[in-house]
Amino acid sequence: MKVNFFNYYMKIKDDENVLISYKGPVTEKLIMEICSDIREKLGTNEEVIQKVFAIFLELSRNLLDYSAETTARFGKYHEPIGLIILNENDEHYSLTTGNLVAKEDFSNFKAKCDMINSLNRDELRQAKRDQRVRSLDIDEAADKAGIGLMRVALTSGSPLNLDYVQVDEKYSFFTLSVNIKRF
Repeated sequence: MKVNFFNYYMKIKDDENVLISYKGPVTEKLIMEICSDIREKLGTNEEVIQKVFAIFLELSRNLLDYSAETTARFGKYHEPIGLIILNENDEHYSLTTGNLVAKEDFSNFKAKCDMINSLNRDELRQAKRDQRVRSLDIDEAADKAGIGLMRVALTSGSPLNLDYVQVDEKYSFFTLSVNIKRF
């Protein structure tokens, strides 16, 4: 798959609002480095920093768990490939992740996002409690991902903005974007 990074570069090169932009293998170590970078760039509002951290960790977990594109390192293990962007404007921070996913994973992910976005805050809190109880059952363990997305929506107080491009009959490239109020 060929990606035109020049177009991407031209789009963001003069955008002073981009705080972090990364594309490549996503590892636990990288996630911790980006967390450190987030702390440096977001200033002193500890409540907002904690929200951005929590959302970043959940979205990164999705990259680790669902990216269909991987790279082998030293012939031992495969690291998922993903895209992470944090930007800001006067009102909010926007955290976006993107990765290639299998078509069936994307269908499930989209259905969860649509369901989450259809609920008000109280309904979402109840759905999270219900999901937590269901996820205790071994047969429902695969549905635990929904809890993380619910947590993202509750923490941010914003809808989950999902976009995708179908790459071929097996894969889609999707982006998930969440806004977090700055104040």
